[in-house]
Amino acid sequence: MQINNRTITINSIPPAFKKLDAFVGEWNLEGAPYEGEGLPGHAAWITTLEYCEELENELCLVHRIKGDAEEHAIAYIEVIAHDEKNKIYTIRSFYSDGKTYEWQSREKNGIWKLTGYTEAEGKLLQVRSTTIFSTCGNGMAIQWEQLNKDGEWETLWNVKAKKVMQAA
Repeated sequence: MQINNRTITINSIPPAFKKLDAFVGEWNLEGAPYEGEGLPGHAAWITTLEYCEELENELCLVHRIKGDAEEHAIAYIEVIAHDEKNKIYTIRSFYSDGKTYEWQSREKNGIWKLTGYTEAEGKLLQVRSTTIFSTCGNGMAIQWEQLNKDGEWETLWNVKAKKVMQAA
């Protein structure tokens, strides 16, 4: 297979790309909001069905999300790829309301840290998340935080995801 004028074979998939395999599959996600003083955004109870799949070349993931944040329907698609030069995973998000965001993620010892900016109530907010997989790989715990007006990180959501197991 040719990518950017170089040949990639299944045996030459870089280890950084193989780490994304942990996300592959269908996930049920639920998140409980936190309300903190000084938080510029508003967190909602969230429930989603998420699906991550590798593209044929296994060098990026497509992440589809559909669900509800309180009374509002949410849907978006993300494309996740690894930037070998900068040793980060770049995530580009495309929301059903037309908004787009770019995030950066790093993995160390099985813990994923994501950082970026989002918009809430007309304000640009700095956010971050930490994702930890269960030892068997069929669950995730995700903590989302946002920077408050005092420059301190406060919890926005604690989210749990469980992989949907397919019947044999």
